[in-house]
Amino acid sequence: MWKEVLTVIVADQLTFLAEKHQFLPRNLFGGRPGCTTTDAMHLLANTIETSWRAGKVTSVLFLDIEGAFPNAVPSRLVHNMRKRQVPRKITTFVQNMLEAHVTALKFNGYTLEPIDIDDGIGQGDPLSMVLYQFYNADPLDIPEGKKESAMAYVDDSLMIAMADTFQETHRILADMMGRKGGVAEWSTIHNSPLEYSKLALIDFAHRCSSKERPLLCLPQIEIPPSESTKYLGVIFDQHLDWKAQHTHAIGKGIKWISQLKRLTVTFLGLRRVHFSFSTCLLSLSHHVTNHPSTSIT
Repeated sequence: MWKEVLTVIVADQLTFLAEKHQFLPRNLFGGRPGCTTTDAMHLLANTIETSWRAGKVTSVLFLDIEGAFPNAVPSRLVHNMRKRQVPRKITTFVQNMLEAHVTALKFNGYTLEPIDIDDGIGQGDPLSMVLYQFYNADPLDIPEGKKESAMAYVDDSLMIAMADTFQETHRILADMMGRKGGVAEWSTIHNSPLEYSKLALIDFAHRCSSKERPLLCLPQIEIPPSESTKYLGVIFDQHLDWKAQHTHAIGKGIKWISQLKRLTVTFLGLRRVHFSFSTCLLSLSHHVTNHPSTSIT
Protein backbone atom coordinates (compact mmCIF):
# COMPACT_ATOMS: atom_id res chain seq x y z
CA MET A 1 0.00 0.00 0.00
CA TRP A 2 2.79 2.41 0.90
CA LYS A 3 4.36 1.93 -2.53
CA GLU A 4 1.18 3.06 -4.34
CA VAL A 5 0.88 6.11 -2.08
CA LEU A 6 4.54 7.02 -2.66
CA THR A 7 4.27 6.71 -6.46
CA VAL A 8 1.19 8.94 -6.47
CA ILE A 9 3.09 11.59 -4.49
CA VAL A 10 6.10 11.41 -6.82
CA ALA A 11 3.84 11.53 -9.91
CA ASP A 12 2.11 14.67 -8.61
CA GLN A 13 5.45 16.30 -7.78
CA LEU A 14 6.98 15.44 -11.15
CA THR A 15 3.90 16.69 -13.02
CA PHE A 16 3.96 19.95 -11.08
CA LEU A 17 7.67 20.55 -11.77
CA ALA A 18 7.35 19.59 -15.45
CA GLU A 19 4.58 22.16 -16.00
CA LYS A 20 6.12 24.88 -13.85
CA HIS A 21 9.57 24.70 -15.44
CA GLN A 22 8.41 23.54 -18.91
CA PHE A 23 10.51 20.39 -18.96
CA LEU A 24 8.34 18.96 -21.75
CA PRO A 25 7.46 20.33 -25.21
CA ARG A 26 4.19 22.26 -25.38
CA ASN A 27 2.89 20.08 -28.22
CA LEU A 28 3.08 16.88 -26.13
CA PHE A 29 -0.41 15.96 -24.95
CA GLY A 30 -1.97 13.33 -22.71
CA GLY A 31 -1.47 12.75 -19.00
CA ARG A 32 -0.82 16.45 -18.43
CA PRO A 33 -3.10 19.08 -16.89
CA GLY A 34 -4.99 21.00 -19.55
CA CYS A 35 -3.60 18.86 -22.41
CA THR A 36 -6.55 16.76 -23.54
CA THR A 37 -7.42 14.84 -26.70
CA THR A 38 -9.57 17.79 -27.80
CA ASP A 39 -6.57 20.13 -27.49
CA ALA A 40 -4.44 17.78 -29.60
CA MET A 41 -7.08 17.50 -32.34
CA HIS A 42 -7.68 21.26 -32.43
CA LEU A 43 -3.93 21.92 -32.73
CA LEU A 44 -3.62 19.49 -35.64
CA ALA A 45 -6.62 20.97 -37.48
CA ASN A 46 -5.43 24.53 -36.83
CA THR A 47 -1.91 23.72 -38.10
CA ILE A 48 -3.34 22.35 -41.35
CA GLU A 49 -5.76 25.24 -41.89
CA THR A 50 -3.05 27.82 -41.15
CA SER A 51 -0.87 26.32 -43.90
CA TRP A 52 -3.83 26.47 -46.31
CA ARG A 53 -4.32 30.16 -45.59
CA ALA A 54 -0.68 30.68 -46.52
CA GLY A 55 -1.25 28.91 -49.84
CA LYS A 56 0.55 25.72 -48.75
CA VAL A 57 -0.39 22.06 -48.43
CA THR A 58 0.29 19.80 -45.46
CA SER A 59 1.32 16.15 -45.20
CA VAL A 60 0.98 14.31 -41.89
CA LEU A 61 2.61 10.96 -41.12
CA PHE A 62 0.83 9.12 -38.28
CA LEU A 63 3.38 6.93 -36.50
CA ASP A 64 2.57 3.63 -34.81
CA ILE A 65 4.96 2.52 -32.05
CA GLU A 66 5.03 -1.17 -31.23
CA GLY A 67 4.71 -2.08 -27.52
CA ALA A 68 5.39 1.43 -26.25
CA PHE A 69 5.29 0.94 -22.47
CA PRO A 70 6.67 -2.64 -22.26
CA ASN A 71 9.63 -1.80 -24.55
CA ALA A 72 10.80 1.31 -22.67
CA VAL A 73 14.42 1.11 -21.51
CA PRO A 74 14.78 2.40 -17.89
CA SER A 75 18.34 3.66 -18.38
CA ARG A 76 17.29 5.69 -21.44
CA LEU A 77 14.29 7.07 -19.53
CA VAL A 78 16.51 8.24 -16.68
CA HIS A 79 18.93 9.77 -19.21
CA ASN A 80 16.08 11.68 -20.86
CA MET A 81 14.78 12.94 -17.51
CA ARG A 82 18.20 14.20 -16.47
CA LYS A 83 18.69 15.81 -19.89
CA ARG A 84 15.46 17.74 -19.32
CA GLN A 85 16.68 18.87 -15.87
CA VAL A 86 14.39 16.77 -13.67
CA PRO A 87 15.75 16.91 -10.07
CA ARG A 88 18.16 14.09 -9.28
CA LYS A 89 16.16 12.88 -6.26
CA ILE A 90 13.26 12.06 -8.60
CA THR A 91 15.40 10.43 -11.30
CA THR A 92 17.15 8.32 -8.65
CA PHE A 93 13.77 7.21 -7.27
CA VAL A 94 12.60 6.24 -10.76
CA GLN A 95 15.85 4.38 -11.47
CA ASN A 96 15.58 2.37 -8.24
CA MET A 97 11.88 1.69 -8.82
CA LEU A 98 12.39 0.23 -12.32
CA GLU A 99 15.48 -1.92 -11.71
CA ALA A 100 15.68 -5.53 -10.46
CA HIS A 101 12.18 -6.50 -11.63
CA VAL A 102 11.25 -10.17 -12.00
CA THR A 103 8.19 -12.12 -13.09
CA ALA A 104 7.10 -15.74 -12.97
CA LEU A 105 4.71 -17.74 -15.16
CA LYS A 106 2.22 -20.13 -13.60
CA PHE A 107 0.45 -23.01 -15.40
CA ASN A 108 -1.97 -25.46 -13.79
CA GLY A 109 -0.61 -24.79 -10.32
CA TYR A 110 3.05 -25.05 -11.38
CA THR A 111 5.17 -21.90 -11.17
CA LEU A 112 8.23 -21.51 -13.38
CA GLU A 113 11.52 -20.02 -12.23
CA PRO A 114 11.52 -16.18 -11.91
CA ILE A 115 12.54 -14.30 -15.05
CA ASP A 116 14.44 -11.00 -14.91
CA ILE A 117 12.71 -8.04 -16.61
CA ASP A 118 15.16 -5.53 -18.03
CA ASP A 119 12.75 -3.20 -19.86
CA GLY A 120 9.34 -1.68 -19.39
CA ILE A 121 7.37 0.99 -17.56
CA GLY A 122 4.54 -0.42 -15.46
CA GLN A 123 1.52 0.51 -17.56
CA GLY A 124 -1.33 1.51 -15.25
CA ASP A 125 1.07 2.60 -12.52
CA PRO A 126 0.36 6.16 -11.25
CA LEU A 127 3.76 7.23 -12.61
CA SER A 128 3.56 5.48 -15.97
CA MET A 129 1.93 8.29 -17.98
CA VAL A 130 4.22 11.10 -16.87
CA LEU A 131 7.31 8.89 -17.21
CA TYR A 132 6.44 7.95 -20.79
CA GLN A 133 6.04 11.64 -21.62
CA PHE A 134 9.75 12.08 -20.91
CA TYR A 135 10.56 8.89 -22.81
CA ASN A 136 8.63 10.00 -25.90
CA ALA A 137 9.49 13.71 -25.90
CA ASP A 138 12.59 13.63 -28.12
CA PRO A 139 10.76 13.12 -31.48
CA LEU A 140 9.12 16.50 -30.96
CA ASP A 141 12.58 18.10 -31.09
CA ILE A 142 13.23 16.68 -34.60
CA PRO A 143 11.52 19.42 -36.67
CA GLU A 144 13.79 22.15 -38.04
CA GLY A 145 12.47 25.36 -39.58
CA LYS A 146 9.00 26.63 -40.38
CA LYS A 147 8.15 23.84 -42.84
CA GLU A 148 8.39 21.11 -40.20
CA SER A 149 6.38 20.33 -37.09
CA ALA A 150 5.49 17.44 -34.80
CA MET A 151 3.09 16.61 -32.02
CA ALA A 152 2.18 13.63 -29.88
CA TYR A 153 -0.49 12.28 -27.58
CA VAL A 154 1.34 9.79 -25.32
CA ASP A 155 2.63 7.27 -27.93
CA ASP A 156 0.57 8.56 -30.86
CA SER A 157 3.15 10.74 -32.60
CA LEU A 158 2.77 12.78 -35.79
CA MET A 159 5.36 14.19 -38.17
CA ILE A 160 4.05 17.21 -40.09
CA ALA A 161 5.44 18.89 -43.23
CA MET A 162 4.14 22.05 -44.98
CA ALA A 163 5.22 23.19 -48.46
CA ASP A 164 3.97 24.25 -51.90
CA THR A 165 3.61 20.70 -53.25
CA PHE A 166 3.15 17.22 -51.86
CA GLN A 167 6.38 16.11 -53.54
CA GLU A 168 8.21 18.56 -51.31
CA THR A 169 6.28 17.65 -48.15
CA HIS A 170 7.06 13.98 -48.74
CA ARG A 171 10.74 14.79 -49.16
CA ILE A 172 10.64 16.65 -45.83
CA LEU A 173 8.88 13.76 -44.07
CA ALA A 174 11.40 11.25 -45.43
CA ASP A 175 14.23 13.46 -44.18
CA MET A 176 12.64 13.79 -40.73
CA MET A 177 12.42 10.01 -40.55
CA GLY A 178 15.95 9.25 -41.74
CA ARG A 179 18.16 12.18 -40.71
CA LYS A 180 20.69 11.97 -37.87
CA GLY A 181 18.67 12.28 -34.69
CA GLY A 182 15.49 11.56 -36.66
CA VAL A 183 12.61 9.20 -35.98
CA ALA A 184 14.40 6.05 -37.17
CA GLU A 185 17.41 6.73 -34.93
CA TRP A 186 15.19 7.55 -31.96
CA SER A 187 13.24 4.33 -32.55
CA THR A 188 16.43 2.25 -32.45
CA ILE A 189 17.99 3.94 -29.42
CA HIS A 190 14.76 3.81 -27.42
CA ASN A 191 13.86 0.20 -28.32
CA SER A 192 10.59 1.50 -29.79
CA PRO A 193 10.20 -0.18 -33.19
CA LEU A 194 7.73 1.35 -35.61
CA GLU A 195 5.04 -0.83 -37.17
CA TYR A 196 5.69 0.39 -40.71
CA SER A 197 2.72 -1.54 -42.10
CA LYS A 198 0.43 0.53 -39.86
CA LEU A 199 1.85 3.97 -40.67
CA ALA A 200 -0.76 6.28 -42.17
CA LEU A 201 -0.10 9.23 -44.47
CA ILE A 202 -2.63 11.94 -45.30
CA ASP A 203 -1.98 14.74 -47.76
CA PHE A 204 -4.22 17.57 -46.56
CA ALA A 205 -5.38 20.11 -49.12
CA HIS A 206 -8.46 22.21 -49.73
CA ARG A 207 -11.18 20.36 -51.66
CA CYS A 208 -10.58 22.65 -54.65
CA SER A 209 -6.93 21.63 -54.90
CA SER A 210 -5.89 19.27 -57.70
CA LYS A 211 -2.26 18.82 -56.67
CA GLU A 212 -0.79 15.37 -57.25
CA ARG A 213 -0.46 13.08 -54.21
CA PRO A 214 2.53 10.76 -54.87
CA LEU A 215 3.79 7.84 -52.75
CA LEU A 216 5.92 8.57 -49.69
CA CYS A 217 9.13 6.61 -50.23
CA LEU A 218 10.95 5.47 -47.08
CA PRO A 219 13.86 2.99 -47.01
CA GLN A 220 11.61 0.42 -45.32
CA ILE A 221 8.35 0.91 -47.22
CA GLU A 222 6.40 2.97 -49.75
CA ILE A 223 3.30 4.54 -48.20
CA PRO A 224 0.38 5.61 -50.39
CA PRO A 225 -1.64 8.63 -49.19
CA SER A 226 -4.92 7.76 -47.48
CA GLU A 227 -8.11 9.75 -47.82
CA SER A 228 -8.75 9.52 -44.08
CA THR A 229 -7.54 7.92 -40.86
CA LYS A 230 -8.67 7.76 -37.25
CA TYR A 231 -6.69 9.81 -34.75
CA LEU A 232 -7.66 9.84 -31.06
CA GLY A 233 -11.06 8.42 -31.90
CA VAL A 234 -11.93 10.99 -34.58
CA ILE A 235 -11.65 10.47 -38.35
CA PHE A 236 -9.50 13.11 -40.06
CA ASP A 237 -10.05 13.30 -43.83
CA GLN A 238 -7.83 14.92 -46.46
CA HIS A 239 -10.16 17.92 -46.92
CA LEU A 240 -11.05 18.44 -43.23
CA ASP A 241 -14.75 18.50 -44.11
CA TRP A 242 -15.50 15.81 -41.46
CA LYS A 243 -17.83 13.88 -43.76
CA ALA A 244 -16.23 10.54 -42.88
CA GLN A 245 -16.53 11.30 -39.16
CA HIS A 246 -20.15 12.41 -39.64
CA THR A 247 -21.01 9.16 -41.44
CA HIS A 248 -19.22 7.07 -38.82
CA ALA A 249 -20.97 8.83 -35.92
CA ILE A 250 -24.40 8.49 -37.54
CA GLY A 251 -23.74 4.79 -38.17
CA LYS A 252 -22.81 4.23 -34.53
CA GLY A 253 -25.88 6.18 -33.44
CA ILE A 254 -28.18 4.07 -35.61
CA LYS A 255 -26.66 0.91 -34.15
CA TRP A 256 -27.18 1.99 -30.53
CA ILE A 257 -30.68 3.35 -31.10
CA SER A 258 -31.63 0.05 -32.76
CA GLN A 259 -30.34 -1.82 -29.73
CA LEU A 260 -32.36 0.44 -27.41
CA LYS A 261 -35.50 -0.21 -29.46
CA ARG A 262 -34.98 -3.95 -29.15
CA LEU A 263 -34.41 -3.63 -25.41
CA THR A 264 -37.62 -1.66 -24.77
CA VAL A 265 -39.86 -4.25 -26.43
CA THR A 266 -38.41 -7.24 -24.56
CA PHE A 267 -41.12 -9.02 -22.57
CA LEU A 268 -39.12 -9.19 -19.32
CA GLY A 269 -36.90 -6.17 -20.00
CA LEU A 270 -37.18 -2.52 -19.04
CA ARG A 271 -40.53 -0.75 -19.03
CA ARG A 272 -41.36 0.25 -22.58
CA VAL A 273 -40.10 3.72 -23.44
CA HIS A 274 -42.02 5.56 -26.14
CA PHE A 275 -39.78 7.56 -28.42
CA SER A 276 -39.51 8.37 -32.08
CA PHE A 277 -36.63 6.67 -33.86
CA SER A 278 -36.57 9.31 -36.59
CA THR A 279 -36.55 12.11 -34.00
CA CYS A 280 -33.53 10.58 -32.20
CA LEU A 281 -31.66 10.12 -35.46
CA LEU A 282 -32.38 13.70 -36.54
CA SER A 283 -31.18 15.01 -33.18
CA LEU A 284 -27.99 12.95 -33.42
CA SER A 285 -27.29 14.21 -36.95
CA HIS A 286 -27.80 17.82 -35.85
CA HIS A 287 -25.40 17.36 -32.90
CA VAL A 288 -22.63 15.79 -34.98
CA THR A 289 -22.98 18.44 -37.68
CA ASN A 290 -22.50 21.23 -35.16
CA HIS A 291 -19.73 19.38 -33.29
CA PRO A 292 -17.58 17.70 -35.98
CA SER A 293 -15.04 16.36 -33.49
CA THR A 294 -17.72 14.30 -31.70
CA SER A 295 -16.90 10.60 -31.49
CA ILE A 296 -19.43 7.97 -30.41
CA THR A 297 -17.64 5.03 -28.86
